Amino acid sequence: MMEDYRIEFVKLKLGKHNLTLEVDKSFFLSFENTEVIDANIKVEMELDRHPNWINVSFSAKGSLSTGCDRCLVNIPFPIDVSYFLVYRMGIDETQEDTEDIKYLKPHDYFIDVSLPVYETILLNLPMIRNCDNLEVEPCDKTMLSKLKENEKNTENQEDSRWEKLKGLK
Repeated sequence: MMEDYRIEFVKLKLGKHNLTLEVDKSFFLSFENTEVIDANIKVEMELDRHPNWINVSFSAKGSLSTGCDRCLVNIPFPIDVSYFLVYRMGIDETQEDTEDIKYLKPHDYFIDVSLPVYETILLNLPMIRNCDNLEVEPCDKTMLSKLKENEKNTENQEDSRWEKLKGLK
């Protein structure tokens, strides 16, 4: 599976080349990501090879399921994201990669686009993942009632660590 993301650019002629890749749960497991429960994402990639650089643009569309931060139920999130990278043929070993420009060493013969695809998809997910903004809320009602019950119990209890501070007023 991960071999699909290793593109041997030395075998490509100058010009544009199109690739289609499928991203599923096993892709995320290869990065030891256990938060992704399921994924069905299609990645369309266009490589434009020039003598001294390669432009790579890709778009990922599909859905990715992960657990709700509040009730732990599986929530599908739509994925629709694009990204652009430039791979430049490095003159020496000292050139540093940037966010969207990667330098190839003189002896490199392939590019690995798995990490940029992985990071781009995950960055498309919301920071707070819960059921609030979904049309149909699949919330686990039992979990939510336990959270409310726990909240009430902690509100009624006073923390003895703060008693000495109250005397300072």
